Amino acid sequence: MLIRKLSAVAAGILAAGSIAFAAGALEGMYESNGITMEFQPDGNVVVHVAAANLDISATYAMDGDTLTITSPAEDTGGCPGAVGVYTVAETDHDVTFTLVEDSCQARADAFSGSPWMMHSE
Repeated sequence: MLIRKLSAVAAGILAAGSIAFAAGALEGMYESNGITMEFQPDGNVVVHVAAANLDISATYAMDGDTLTITSPAEDTGGCPGAVGVYTVAETDHDVTFTLVEDSCQARADAFSGSPWMMHSE
């Protein structure tokens, strides 16, 4: 059950496929509650759920402090094509996503709440 929930959360996070900050603004790895997200400079993000040995890829973009995430249409995690909007607050060590709106509840649950700690490789 836990692995299924973590898989749904990871899929939901990536249902966030497109983020609207300048690609690369969030560049790096962040970890929260056993989930790692790697924001790449080319606008891709990879989410890894260790407990489920699961990797999910999506795209992201940023506009100011607003992150818009769109799941890939072929997403099998239960949120295909879902759009999520978050405000982003960064510190030197972590990032916090605050829900504006998201049609994917699993992503909203995973993104919001706890800060995502910057993870050194």
